[in-house]
Order: sequence, then C-alpha cells, then structure tokens
Amino acid sequence: MNGTRKHYSRLKSDPAERFERYTDRNGPVPKGRPALGQCWEWTASRFQSGYGAFHPRHGETVTAHRYAYESLVGSIIIGLVVDHLCRNRGCVNPDHLEAVTNEENLRRGIGYRLRNGMSDRCTNGHRYTPENTYRAPSDPRSVRCRACARSRDQNRSPGAIVLAEIDPVEVKSMHDSGMGATAIRAALGVGLPRLRRVMDENKIPRRGPGRVANRKEVA
Repeated sequence: MNGTRKHYSRLKSDPAERFERYTDRNGPVPKGRPALGQCWEWTASRFQSGYGAFHPRHGETVTAHRYAYESLVGSIIIGLVVDHLCRNRGCVNPDHLEAVTNEENLRRGIGYRLRNGMSDRCTNGHRYTPENTYRAPSDPRSVRCRACARSRDQNRSPGAIVLAEIDPVEVKSMHDSGMGATAIRAALGVGLPRLRRVMDENKIPRRGPGRVANRKEVA
C-alpha cells in the first residue's frame, strides 16, 4: 500500500514539473541534422515503439513528445501527427518536433531517409545491409530490419504474440491523439487485422503504442 500511495502522490504533483524532471536536455545531436541541436531525451518509461510514456494525471497516459509539443508549441490540429525531425523517438525537444499529416510522416520514414542518405541504421542501431534489410513485395519503398524482427520472434512466448507486439495503452494513446487504425498500424509496424483485434478486445474505437518497454520510474 505504501508504494501505491507514493505512486499516486507523484501523479498529483504538477505535470509540468514532473515532465521537466524526466527530461535530459543534454542528449545527442542528430547525425543527419546537426543544425537542430541536442535532443532532449526522455528518461522515464517508454512504449515498446520507443516513444516516451507520460502520465499527466492519474489514469491518463500520453506520448511524451505530443505532451511536449502541446505544452511548449501549441495545440495539434485534428488529423495531424507529430513528426520527429531528429528521427529520435525518445526526444521531447519542441524544436525537433513538427505537426504534419500522417502521409507526410510516413513519407519521411525509414525508406525515405535511406534513399536520401539520412540514415543507414534502424532505431535499435542495426545497419541496413542487404542481408539485414527486408522490403515488402506490396510496398518496395518500406524498409524493415531483419535483426529486430528475429529479436521480437525470440522474445515472444507461445500464445502471446499479440501482447508482445501491441499494448492497448499505447494503441489508446495514439487513438486519442486522433490517429486512425491504418496510421497506428504503420507507426507500430504490425498487421492491421492483429491491431484491430487488440482494439476490439479492449473496446478501443477503430481510429490509437506496445507495452511500456522500459518500466522505469512512473512519469
């Protein structure tokens, strides 16, 4: 019970003060765009997708970068998503964030970066060699890391594939931010039928990331 009381006590404190507490402003400088300056690294919990997880109030979970944008830049027009110009999903520096359409966000994805010499590694640091790169026949522009896929397969337990890849909390956070099922599927890199199954099982309307991967101190 004592731990629970401490948990609630943290969530009752000022959200802006807690957000600042979990923000490291001395992060790395983006290799592809050094003019952006240093990233602000999120040091608390993260979703499996790599985005920061923030709890402004008890019972509410949002992505840290969206909270940063809305708090320090302005409201996000319905239908837009927040893109990381630094390509660092754990960054909450408002100068590294831009509200764009989902189509533009996808255009700026891994395949776009590779074609324009902006990145040669996945978000986990694996190099995109010919042996480690997969392109879907249905969309040759998409690029996937085989090493990451193998790692996910090895860490799955039988019968828990859905839970291993998609967390309802992350899905709901994306949904509440205005993203549709197709946009969420693309952001998480999962199949649409599997995503829809998770949304239906958790009563999330079909319009919303994986399990919190780094369960550090609750933010």
